[in-house]
Amino acid sequence: MKKHLFCCLLLFAGAAAAFAQDFETGKISNQELNMKTYSKDSAANAVVLQEFGTAEISNRDHSPLVFQYHVKIKIFNSKAFDQGDVI
Repeated sequence: MKKHLFCCLLLFAGAAAAFAQDFETGKISNQELNMKTYSKDSAANAVVLQEFGTAEISNRDHSPLVFQYHVKIKIFNSKAFDQGDVI
């Protein structure tokens, strides 16, 4: 019984953490705005700042699985303009 209760609590805690991963679109911090290079790779043309996705099962016939992907990318120079096209 204790194992069953523990597993249920663990499942609910994981689900709550999973729903808290999104970020507000359009919100740009001063740190992100002023970033000129990526500290871990100074030669990078762009860096992914945040990303998350959701998947849900739909009852529509033409698309039974609906996936939404959100990403915030900082582009440092013109060589990375194609990185902004996320399909």
